[in-house]
Amino acid sequence: MLNRSEVAGHRLEGWALTLAVMAASQVISQAGFSMALPFLPLYVQTLGVHGVQAAALWAGVLATAAGLTMGFMAPIWGNLADRYGRKAMVVRACVGGAFIVGAMGLVQNPQQLLVLRMVQGAVTGTVAAAAALVSGVVPEKRLGSAMGLIQTSVFVGSAVGPLVGGLIADTLGFRWTFACTGVLLFLAGVLVIFLAHENRAALRPRSSTRAPGVKATSNGLLGGYVTFALAALVAVNFLDMFAASVVSPILPLFIADLNGHSGGASGSASVTGLVLGSVAVSASISALVFGRLSDRLGSRRVIIMCAVGAGVFSGLQGLATTVLAVGLLRVCMGAFIGGTIPSANALLGQLTPPDRRGAAFGLSSAATAFGFAFGPLVGALLASRFNLRLPFSVTAGLLLLEALWVWRVVPANVGRHEEALPAASVR
Repeated sequence: MLNRSEVAGHRLEGWALTLAVMAASQVISQAGFSMALPFLPLYVQTLGVHGVQAAALWAGVLATAAGLTMGFMAPIWGNLADRYGRKAMVVRACVGGAFIVGAMGLVQNPQQLLVLRMVQGAVTGTVAAAAALVSGVVPEKRLGSAMGLIQTSVFVGSAVGPLVGGLIADTLGFRWTFACTGVLLFLAGVLVIFLAHENRAALRPRSSTRAPGVKATSNGLLGGYVTFALAALVAVNFLDMFAASVVSPILPLFIADLNGHSGGASGSASVTGLVLGSVAVSASISALVFGRLSDRLGSRRVIIMCAVGAGVFSGLQGLATTVLAVGLLRVCMGAFIGGTIPSANALLGQLTPPDRRGAAFGLSSAATAFGFAFGPLVGALLASRFNLRLPFSVTAGLLLLEALWVWRVVPANVGRHEEALPAASVR
């Protein structure tokens, strides 16, 4: 985290205030998203979809549609951010998402919901946009802590959202959760418009060198060369989100089944929200801790350690027989998941020059989106063909594969400040 002398030593419009504003906007926006979207498997059952397997399949299709459009648009938004400003991209994601997600509460059938999910995927992407903006204003040596704070904000919002959204869904109905989401996303956009400041100098091209032992390969999206380690991190983001989202379409249904309910029975949304919120709390705390550790120990070590821990606890969830056991195991898993994302984002920022970070985070966001696109579809297919427990084992295997991938591909000296490596490695 940032000490008082650092914050006091900067003007009101300095990087410390912008970091705080972006963190606050992520709390608000992610609370909004998580008030409604996690309950889509239950929401579609109110739109004429009958049966657990059918609901899981529809949830997977909805998630895949949003992930695909986000994956195709993320690199384009990233390049536009480098040209015209990253603050504008954050506002676009928040305000655009406010109207689109709000409209989801008005749909009359799952086909209409599918169309809006596709549009939402193409327009939103607040986390990647915020990370790109922050990476351009925060000092290089504080990137790990800053990304940890941003990710903590994401998890805090994700903790509050499901709890409130579950209560609203069980008392007023699912449609009201989408209306609340629209209001919160709009407020997040207004906050960024008036209080966040961008370092426009970071958009100007700068000369850069590569870190020792890092090979470069051609990549037109970054306007030159991208390091092999950077390409490996993009693959890590894909694996990380793919593994995490395999369970997403069946988790509410799995919890409802263990809770003795089916077909979206009363109370299931609240229980699901409690589980999701508890996971987000543990992840938010660990994101701060591991964010600071990545500044000291190196992001590569933290990613490997956290991926292994998350994989182990994910696999154990498939053996759980009670909602309490699932909740406790997911809390433990969340504590490790919270360390992977900020460490990967910090390493991504260290490997990329300031004027190319919009494009780099755009590629990262695309990989994350494609992982989010195919993960739920695979999870839904596994659940519909086999059972609701198999996706947990698949998640465990993918997280362990991620740890092995980073250990084998990312050089050990990349991203460690004590090595005095150059912060930029794209030319």
